[in-house]
Amino acid sequence: MAQYRTDKNEYLSNGSTIFETQMIVTDSGDIVSLSNPLPVAVTSSQPTPSTFATLNNFDINQGTGFAIQDDYVPVFGLRVKPGSGTTFNLVSFQVTLNGGVSVTVGYVWHKNATLGSSYSWTDLGSTGIQYVQLDDVDGTPNEITSNTAVHSRTLVGKSSSDLTTEMKEFPFTDGGIEMFLEIKRLDSGAKQDFWYDMTMAIQ
Repeated sequence: MAQYRTDKNEYLSNGSTIFETQMIVTDSGDIVSLSNPLPVAVTSSQPTPSTFATLNNFDINQGTGFAIQDDYVPVFGLRVKPGSGTTFNLVSFQVTLNGGVSVTVGYVWHKNATLGSSYSWTDLGSTGIQYVQLDDVDGTPNEITSNTAVHSRTLVGKSSSDLTTEMKEFPFTDGGIEMFLEIKRLDSGAKQDFWYDMTMAIQ
């Protein structure tokens, strides 16, 4: 069968080889190029925060931080204040150790945990966020009694640690989750001091 090239207005000679190339076109049939790109709507999965809030233990037990040993000790809890209508994301969380280069600790996040002893929530200013800061091993430590762990991590030396992308994107909402952190030393029964800090993006 004779084949005709419309771009050159001529028939192809006998024995010619033809390569077919598929081209991407827009819904109007125009070939996509740098000057005619595909129409793409770009949206963000996270709204722009209206403000930020922070929580840390820098001013508690000056010079020593929060003392732990080789049993898990819950450190703090975090939630939206009931009835506030606030939504926030935990966008940054760090733990800094006050030990040698080989000190090893492990921490675990618990979602909607049950604790062995009573505790009280405190307003973080007027942000609509509430927290509870618990006692370390030098005080009267509490205990998480539920099997509610959702995330864990190991730290060595003077390490700092951050959150996974999934945890950063998970929203705290009114009437939603409560998150508690517990931590212990893994390599020894000796006391170990550490500091923590976090930043919340409020929607």
